[in-house]
Amino acid sequence: MRASESILERVHAMSTVSASIGLGRLRPLIRPGAVRLMSTSIREAYLHTVKEAPRPNIPPRTFHLVGLVQDRLFGNGSAQAAAEAIRTLHPRQVMLEMDQARYKNALEHISTGMHLQQPNRVDIVSTVHGGLMLRELKASIEAAKEINAAIYLIDRPFTITKNRVAQKLLNPVTFGNFLKYGNRSLVFRKDKANSEDVRELDSFLKRYCSGIHKVLIDERNQYMAHQIIWNSQPGETVVVICSAMHVPGLASLLQKKLADPSVNVAAPEGLADLTKKSLPVVPFLFLFYLVLPGYILYLVSAGGIAMISQKTKGVLGIESKEGEVPVVRPAVKKLESS
Repeated sequence: MRASESILERVHAMSTVSASIGLGRLRPLIRPGAVRLMSTSIREAYLHTVKEAPRPNIPPRTFHLVGLVQDRLFGNGSAQAAAEAIRTLHPRQVMLEMDQARYKNALEHISTGMHLQQPNRVDIVSTVHGGLMLRELKASIEAAKEINAAIYLIDRPFTITKNRVAQKLLNPVTFGNFLKYGNRSLVFRKDKANSEDVRELDSFLKRYCSGIHKVLIDERNQYMAHQIIWNSQPGETVVVICSAMHVPGLASLLQKKLADPSVNVAAPEGLADLTKKSLPVVPFLFLFYLVLPGYILYLVSAGGIAMISQKTKGVLGIESKEGEVPVVRPAVKKLESS
């Protein structure tokens, strides 16, 4: 017991804790007026905890952000680890990085007992780290329902995110870099990416595809932080299940809001812009990157064939008049009769 007390004393001094499931249930005291960010672990789930400072007559809220690694169903940072964290913490509010359409899809598979399939690699926005998750959150939905927790869907509609990403992909350089990012994401997935790998992926995306990073990560962080603050109840312990790439940004936004309630993590006009629907540009991407290059290639090849044909007419003895089908005649010189 004395060993546990000494650990908690060091945790209180550093304001950061890395603990197992036993220590994860112990709560060090919070200094008045301070918003605390702690890193803890429950078995294979990594939690980043943001605690609200006590205020007169208002019970503080506690937010546990559980980061998921894309497409990992078992092991560290996995879907099952997140579900176990929900069962252990037993919150009354569970918030998921989902929108209504994806949630409905997951419920249909849960009710029928069917497994959610891995997304097609062509749907790159759903396969890359930091992208749109579905089957990774199925276990969390089941765990939340087991403990009768209220489920909140805090992500914006996936169609808006996909269309906004597609707009950025109209830039050929961004398109090429995003394909490289997708390849790196697949490699890290096979190699069981850890938190360092996730940070490296985030850095790569931010450096080489800044516009897409803004749409996939920054904008959604703002949207979700607003939803978390708006829906959380005083004195509640809230578990937020989201992509590991969203955890640092979400934690930062929540800290700012809790430290100063007057801070808008997403101003009303900004939030309206984040939910603004845009025209679907995926058909234009198909036209721009597949149909148009194919048509140009066809024109070039057709022009080359025509040029070769003109050069060889004299040699082959091809004669044709306008509107007639060319006829090949033998190139034989006629001998004049004497």
